[in-house]
Amino acid sequence: MMNPDYNHLRLVKYFGLKNYFFLPKAILFFTILCNTSLSAQLDTNKKPYSFYEIEEEKKITTTIQRLVNSTDNRDEGYQLTHKELNSKKFRSARFKADLNLILVAYFNRKSESDSSIYYAKKVLTFDNFSNDTLKNNIHGLAYHWLGTINHSIGLYEKSKKWHLKGIEVSQ
Repeated sequence: MMNPDYNHLRLVKYFGLKNYFFLPKAILFFTILCNTSLSAQLDTNKKPYSFYEIEEEKKITTTIQRLVNSTDNRDEGYQLTHKELNSKKFRSARFKADLNLILVAYFNRKSESDSSIYYAKKVLTFDNFSNDTLKNNIHGLAYHWLGTINHSIGLYEKSKKWHLKGIEVSQ
């Protein structure tokens, strides 16, 4: 068995420390420093969504989709979509993107390509999704709509470009 004084001398010689009790304090200080620097990098402004808020958003989205897809209540669905987009209630990026995609489909059915392109490009501005897969799928859908709209107005090269970009993003 080694003498504790010998271990003390080895630590002093190896680390160049006069008191090896400094080492655990340094490790503790370093650990606290790392934790505070990591928490400072996290975005604390984001409000975590509860299960009920997400379910409420899904119900609103499906209701609006049914209204917009029906032949009788399209304008009512359009007004409800704008009401939800302009509400001051804190909403997720997915909900906003879904509502904008509904507006893209609404204006595409009405053959108003400028409005459809506007809302499709607006979807591409949303970046703060819960994960990258969701972001890529929603952006891929927006690129698909841009390709479809450009194809319907006769811009075939632009349409091809948007479709290829959508495929690239989705993979």
